[in-house]
Amino acid sequence: MQLKQKTKNIIGGSLAGFFIIILIVVYNSLVINGEQFKIKTITIEEDKQYLLPVLNNYGICEGSSIFEFNSRKLSETLENKLYHVRDVKIEKKLPSNVVVNISHRTPVMRLSENLLYVTDDVGKIFMASPDNTSSECFELLPILLDSKTPLLRPGDELTPKASLALNIITKFNSVINPSFRITRIDTNDEIYLILHTNNNRQINIAWDELTTDQQISSAIEIAVNAMIQGRNHNLPKLIILVKQTRCFFTR
Repeated sequence: MQLKQKTKNIIGGSLAGFFIIILIVVYNSLVINGEQFKIKTITIEEDKQYLLPVLNNYGICEGSSIFEFNSRKLSETLENKLYHVRDVKIEKKLPSNVVVNISHRTPVMRLSENLLYVTDDVGKIFMASPDNTSSECFELLPILLDSKTPLLRPGDELTPKASLALNIITKFNSVINPSFRITRIDTNDEIYLILHTNNNRQINIAWDELTTDQQISSAIEIAVNAMIQGRNHNLPKLIILVKQTRCFFTR
């Protein structure tokens, strides 16, 4: 009896395995490789000429199976590889359409006077191009002047001084209708961080008074108010004393 039962179990297991194999073959032929699930259209709202070759490298192209890639993992991969992109969303529209939506990073500060390297508000470095940055926007970005550190490139981390400069620019950009624009931010001086403005003035803030977010916000507030009050005289340099909450113009 035990032998018969073992025989039945073996036969039952073999049949179950056989049916599983059949199901896998049918699934592969009808679903994975089925004509109805082959990609027919790839819808891309922006950067189509740039993104299509990139997607092709990952097997997303007309004629390939829509089940051959993981949308979430591929979105994360592209976000890490495409420095100028903040967010990628790849969506499968069964049976045969793939929709790709992206959002660009917004440049906040240039990292060189002569090259196209920029950073967004969270410190991600990328190269500006006509596809992700208008020429008018690029020309108006404040330029980081830092001759004492290697040139920052896409994929690099910002240096502490560059991070501080970015923090200052980001806070300044939140001011409503300031009376001036920051054109350059010079981190070369040992004592002062120097902001150059579009009205040919310099705003000098001591490094040791820019150690907290509150001090940075105070420095920006003092500078904005001082530039409004001192717009009628021609002294070119503004010295800000953050801890004393005061400032003065000088030559």
